[in-house]
Amino acid sequence: MGAQPFFDFVSKLRDAQIVSPVSSEVLTYDAAVARWKNSTGGGGGGGGPGFVTGEIPSGNINGVNKDYVTGSVFIVGSLVVYANGLRMRSGPDYVVTGSQNFQMVTPLTTGDNLIIDYRT
Repeated sequence: MGAQPFFDFVSKLRDAQIVSPVSSEVLTYDAAVARWKNSTGGGGGGGGPGFVTGEIPSGNINGVNKDYVTGSVFIVGSLVVYANGLRMRSGPDYVVTGSQNFQMVTPLTTGDNLIIDYRT
């Protein structure tokens, strides 16, 4: 069955907001870029880090390629990688190779799914 119904639901969100119970940050879903963004900040400087959730990184999933690129520069230590719905571990499963790049230790094969979350 897969997770497609969830992604269909998320793709239809417009102006949705959630509040973190821990940090009280307000996140607003920006459907144009399919990302959650921090909207807590006040006046002049923009609000703090943003959140990107459920992004599909650039890169071929073909059993050979191991290199992937995120849509935005991410904060060091914030990248979370999911392969086929399982959270991968930094080090044993993937390595960050740049401010927008990471490499899987073992290449994913055709039909596998790769999704990432991170802070900007």
